[in-house]
Amino acid sequence: MFTIILVFLPASFIMGQDVSSYGKLGIEINGFFDIQQQFQLSPAENKGIDYGQFEIGFSRGIASFISAEGAIAYNGESEKFELGSALCNIQLFGQDDTYLYRHNIIVESGIKIGQFDIPFGLDYRYIPSPDRKFISSPLIVDRTINAMNNLGLNLYTTFPSVNLNLFAVNGLMEDDLSIGGRLGALPIENLELGFSWLTNLGETGFTHCHLMGFDLSYQYSIFELRAEFINSDGILDGCLAENSLHFNHNGYYIQALTYLQEWISLPLYSGFRVAEWLIDYHSEITGPTKKFSFLMGYSITGSVDFRIEFQDEIGIHSQNISTITSQIVLSF
Repeated sequence: MFTIILVFLPASFIMGQDVSSYGKLGIEINGFFDIQQQFQLSPAENKGIDYGQFEIGFSRGIASFISAEGAIAYNGESEKFELGSALCNIQLFGQDDTYLYRHNIIVESGIKIGQFDIPFGLDYRYIPSPDRKFISSPLIVDRTINAMNNLGLNLYTTFPSVNLNLFAVNGLMEDDLSIGGRLGALPIENLELGFSWLTNLGETGFTHCHLMGFDLSYQYSIFELRAEFINSDGILDGCLAENSLHFNHNGYYIQALTYLQEWISLPLYSGFRVAEWLIDYHSEITGPTKKFSFLMGYSITGSVDFRIEFQDEIGIHSQNISTITSQIVLSF
């Protein structure tokens, strides 16, 4: 198990400073939060108003090529603020003076040490609500990697047409280790294809628990397309599944988003997502569960968004569940 010591300024010290002193300390502070209201149409039930995410982040440059970052995030289940991330980023090779060594070919590279979101697939890039235009996260991501966040190290490097992340973090059980990575390729402009994997290592070496995924993203003008397929053996909702030796499942989502401002002179965007999840438990196929999502959003300002999302979940052995969720996101 990794033992990592990260030193941050005490919160009382930071909060006790006048706002004008933050620049003198070299500390950058930013954050965001969102408030949601969900109404379940079928069966009818008002889920009420609640926080979605609430996060405050701190960062400081230690040297031209070293920075420290941390974030405190609200946990809706425990109703407490917890450590969301804390890491040291050492930039090794790159094309300007912010890296330890200048390199004409490598766009960026380095090592992150600490607690971070695991770089698996595409969705880890869009976990914060300001970045995730949809209110919900994809079904298959929730049932597999599930925004996994842990302590470890991440080696990353980016070339003009290839990028690579390799990671080793605390495993799914005490004293375990999880290793993996993501390889991305950009065969043509605006198109990225990715392959991701994660394997859990126990005391006896490789275990049967692993994730494998393929992803695609494309962006052209006002249009964005993302898709992922993930296969899981023994890992459910970011944890080991009960009787994990026989719990295999997989699924995919396809998501499209269009920014409409160029067409109608209003900062509107709209999107849809199709997702499917299939379980193979003790060689008995269960499912699939399908979920359809439709989104409308309005950018009130550059830091305030209002969104409405309709979702319809269809399960083979359960009734349909339809919901409408509204959300306002504020960044600061």
